[in-house]
Amino acid sequence: MGDTKPLSPADREDLVAYLDNEADPQATERVQNLLENNPVARTEKDLFEESWRLLDVLERPHAGPNFKERTA
Repeated sequence: MGDTKPLSPADREDLVAYLDNEADPQATERVQNLLENNPVARTEKDLFEESWRLLDVLERPHAGPNFKERTA
């Protein structure tokens, strides 16, 4: 079945870098092994991807004309 323990913060950081295509080769290999052997990791991957997909659907906020003056 594989390992079902929760991801460590370091594993999660590597997973996010992997999904963003920013992982180095060693992290890429670790994440690929993790995804092959850990159903929890696969679920987290799916949840990240779905979250990002939903964020892409949201309308982008626009700053008003005086935003710079109010925040500087």
